[in-house]
Amino acid sequence: MIQGGPLVIGLGASVGGDDAIVARFAAVVAWWRAHGAVIGSRIYRSAALTIGDPPFLNAAIAIELARPWSGREVLAALHQLEAEAGRDRAREGHWGPRPLDLDLLAWGDRRDDEPALTVPHPRLTARSFALIPMIELLGPAWIVPGTGRTLAAHAVTAGPPLTLTDYPLVSATD
Repeated sequence: MIQGGPLVIGLGASVGGDDAIVARFAAVVAWWRAHGAVIGSRIYRSAALTIGDPPFLNAAIAIELARPWSGREVLAALHQLEAEAGRDRAREGHWGPRPLDLDLLAWGDRRDDEPALTVPHPRLTARSFALIPMIELLGPAWIVPGTGRTLAAHAVTAGPPLTLTDYPLVSATD
């Protein structure tokens, strides 16, 4: 477990088949590994938030950055990685299928509320596919900034249900 204030990014995707999605996740991990120490959760499958859409694979990574980054730099990097994976935000439906979705879930105890960036993620506490991987990375007793409640407490009422896959997330030791 990374100590201090890691950057926690949620990874999700539902387009292109499991092998392609896992490869995209590995590429994201490799990119962030060039910028700091990275640990990753296992990969889960969850139902899409929109009925009839394909299920998602989900995971999370925590990064202890090697240098200071601004929130805008992190957001720009996430959008660049999504675009390189084929995501076209202008053409996709809200919560629809996508080749890669990267969300800044949390950043230590940091709290930001800007038009383009809210930390922690505004829907983090309601989404099992974000909370469960974060529990693996930060532990169940980690307090979600601004809520006064632990990841485990939020996970009790969060949805949708998750299924653990057999896919390992590429970690910093690979």
